[in-house]
Amino acid sequence: MPKERISGGLFAELPTPFEEDGTVDWFGFGRVLEGCLTVGCGGYLLCGRTAEGDTLSLKERRALVEDASLAAGNRAEVILCVAAEKGIRAVEEACLGEEAGATALFLETREETGAAGVLRAVNRIRGECHLPIIIECRQNFNSLGIYGEFAEKGKVLAVAQRREGLWDHLLLRDALDEREVGTAILCEEQFSLFPVMRYAGVLSKLICCHPRAALELWKGRGNARGWDIHRKARALLSLFRGENSIPALKWAMHRQGICAPTVRLPLCEPEISLKNAVERALEKL
Repeated sequence: MPKERISGGLFAELPTPFEEDGTVDWFGFGRVLEGCLTVGCGGYLLCGRTAEGDTLSLKERRALVEDASLAAGNRAEVILCVAAEKGIRAVEEACLGEEAGATALFLETREETGAAGVLRAVNRIRGECHLPIIIECRQNFNSLGIYGEFAEKGKVLAVAQRREGLWDHLLLRDALDEREVGTAILCEEQFSLFPVMRYAGVLSKLICCHPRAALELWKGRGNARGWDIHRKARALLSLFRGENSIPALKWAMHRQGICAPTVRLPLCEPEISLKNAVERALEKL
């Protein structure tokens, strides 16, 4: 029986740890998984942009999903990211994810994909794969009605919202609730982490690089301690932007003893000024 709703709680948008030779650091990946589960993570998002998904082979994707599924058991969702514009490759990745134990798909979109292109991708995947689908919200889909169409024609499980304004989140949530479609809210570096966590599950980078702070923030929402951690966490997450996003995140994880800071293609670490800024933000947490 397909899922009807995604569970709430903390969701982790996982990076992929790499060794210095560019191969996947499987030990480090295990530490990331276990760290998220230890603080009560409700699910993982795998092989997306934060995971450097475009550099991962099908074999690596399968192994990552299998490891995450084994670690999660019945405790957490395992959500595999596929890109709408990949066409047949997206279908192949979706089927691979289903075989490897994923519980849902996250369909990444681009501004130029358009609503019709997203719906085509959903229907193409639905023809071969039975996993429920979460669609990434894009700002060029300027009508909330389009998500109702996705829900009715594509039978999507949820919509992930990346917009900054809390009001946008609430409008989308209300529009989807009318059609009994869940809303999984993506929360990234530029977004207001704390208020959004009151309303839905969150896919966040904070839980990857500092699980203790993420747990305290989740438990402390609405009180003075929660607001204090929120302010400090935003200072750290503000460093994860643009081309610095993944190197900075990997460095923060490295400083917490989770995994090496290696980034694939090109293999690099953040510049010294960014390292120092990340370390200062971590010290405050």
